[in-house]
Amino acid sequence: MGGSRIERAVVDASVAVLLVLPGTGDPSLLHSLRNGGTRLYAPSIIASEVAAAITKNLRLRQITRFEAQDSFSNWEQLLEADLLDLIDANSLLREAFDLSVQLHHALHDCIYVALAKRERATFITCDKVFARKAGGAHVNTEVLG
Repeated sequence: MGGSRIERAVVDASVAVLLVLPGTGDPSLLHSLRNGGTRLYAPSIIASEVAAAITKNLRLRQITRFEAQDSFSNWEQLLEADLLDLIDANSLLREAFDLSVQLHHALHDCIYVALAKRERATFITCDKVFARKAGGAHVNTEVLG
């Protein structure tokens, strides 16, 4: 990621999925960010979005049933470790709706950007196109991968 220390960051589901799927990432990324002093946020919808991504990978036969179960267990452990401050997604709906209209982008994705704006945090995603749009909404972004 960038050279300067990030004090506050919002991670989206694309990042979290990489942390738990086999062969795609390293869960220690969240630990290293948190231990480096970065406060990590995500809207509450991240919990179900990551679980849905795991089952989608299973349906597409990109992972086995065992890998799906293991990935979900890893996700549960990350959530229980309180590395992410989960914020109620419903409290972000107005801002997300306005961003969705402004950016011409999916509402669920805009919930993450709304949170980044509210918390004055860096938005971290793996989606280059969405990162560009978020930057257009005056949100500092970092792209992984």
